[in-house]
Amino acid sequence: MRPSAIALPSLLAVSVALPAAAQPSADLRGFRASIDPAAGVYLEPAASPDTGEWNASLWASYAYRPLVLRDPASDEARFDVIRHQVSADFAAGVGVARRLLLGLTLPVILYQTGDAPTPDSTRVLGGTWLPAQGIGDLGLVGKVTLVQPTGGDLGGFGLALHERFTLPTGDEASFAGEGGVTNELRVLAEYRLVAFGAHLAAGLKLRAAEARFACEATPIGASGADACPTVFGHELPFGLGLSFRPQILGIDPEGRAAIFLEAHGHLPLSPIAPFEGQETAALELGLAARYALGDVSLLAGAQTALLGGVGTAPLRAVLSVAWAPRVRDADGDGVVDDVDQCGELAEDRDGFQDGDGCPEGDNDEDGVFDDEDRCPTQKEDEDGVEDEDGCPDPQDGGALQH
Repeated sequence: MRPSAIALPSLLAVSVALPAAAQPSADLRGFRASIDPAAGVYLEPAASPDTGEWNASLWASYAYRPLVLRDPASDEARFDVIRHQVSADFAAGVGVARRLLLGLTLPVILYQTGDAPTPDSTRVLGGTWLPAQGIGDLGLVGKVTLVQPTGGDLGGFGLALHERFTLPTGDEASFAGEGGVTNELRVLAEYRLVAFGAHLAAGLKLRAAEARFACEATPIGASGADACPTVFGHELPFGLGLSFRPQILGIDPEGRAAIFLEAHGHLPLSPIAPFEGQETAALELGLAARYALGDVSLLAGAQTALLGGVGTAPLRAVLSVAWAPRVRDADGDGVVDDVDQCGELAEDRDGFQDGDGCPEGDNDEDGVFDDEDRCPTQKEDEDGVEDEDGCPDPQDGGALQH
């Protein structure tokens, strides 16, 4: 395993004066924030929030050496394009029609630093200094649930389509902007069984224009000059992982925690064929945990690169805080779950003990159900006279009260 890198072709052997290389029009951050408050770092649930349920989240990520130039002869790191990078992502979404989640994301580079330009790196990357701050491409995100998970969080199969369309608002000099629109469509499939979940994602990412990176350092006419190993074009994103709720072990009785084991990455599709360009491929392995505190949930995770493609890092740490205000009322009776003593049975709203969330089929507990009880707040006296009407019978000229 090594830091994500691209070969710095013959750093010391290049003697022909070359024009300065242009910065790539590609987002090389290697991280995308989710608009779903139940997601892991990469894994997305197939279910969508209910109609009108909205959320907002702030993600912070740190990457160590996500972009490094290496000498192809020795595989030695020669130049850290980005050594430290701290970024933030703002994300928000809202549920529509119980099957659709719509939202947006906006990444911002808070701080990044790399090595000072050298004559050799300038020939490869150009003479522009790496900006310490920058803005990324605005993402328009949607998820449509095709198959609702049959058992909610407890079990069943779920299927969804996830769409991310980005606009070229990012700073290309910060390696945070594509310079054109992109479109990424993924299929999300999951199967949950009690506290366990298996997740799979696969899709297609299209770029409006290809970006060539660190290719101009090979002299024109040299062998392999037309075969640039770092051309960013269309890609095949993928991911798989497991989720686990420790509630089943009794250490989280309220079911607030979820743990995610994730592997994800992408393969080039065009102009570089799959499995032919390690520099433009990526594979990362990560572990994350989310913990909910009412309407607020916190996520922490860490990832490492198994394949050192451009933009992947040997260490990436992620923190997130999400706010998702919800009226949690599973049975829809207007009594929130925290105080509802019968969370799966709706209150009958008959004016009798309506605050406990439980239906009272026999308010006066006289054995005659309320729908047949003529006196639902007075007990039947069971004196052998009309004991089926639920009313105490008048005695000694007493008045019957209803």
